[in-house]
Amino acid sequence: MKSLSIVMVLIGIFVAGAVYMLPSSPYERDIQQAIEYSEQQEICTDEYKELVSPDGKIEYGATDGCQISFLEKRGWKEAHERIPEREIVKTCSEDECGWVSTNCCPESAGANWECINEEESVIECPGDPVCPQVIVPKPETDCSCVEGVCQEL
Repeated sequence: MKSLSIVMVLIGIFVAGAVYMLPSSPYERDIQQAIEYSEQQEICTDEYKELVSPDGKIEYGATDGCQISFLEKRGWKEAHERIPEREIVKTCSEDECGWVSTNCCPESAGANWECINEEESVIECPGDPVCPQVIVPKPETDCSCVEGVCQEL
């Protein structure tokens, strides 16, 4: 009877460990599978590439050609190819509106100014945006919340 309870405890520890190691997303599972795939191959080129998951939320440094190939077949892209996140919100409730360059360019190089909700909008700028060489100053008119929408006054 005592040996049965020891076996049950060991099974419980094993199951708990297996559950603990389960990936929390399908993209984390991709990484685990890429590593396993690479370990099973006899020859993998020695290279390194920063990849990002198809949803853009997970970055991973693939350490050989087998991992890179495996992940790219599943839709992973090079980190610098990732499409920046962009969500323009014009709805508002108070005074969260303002003039924002939505193309990530400065006033001195073609800023595209929009009156938007600065707190709720998400504009992730690339490291080197392509900007026209035209001066576009920030508008001097007010940008405020009027009847639940950010508007130029």
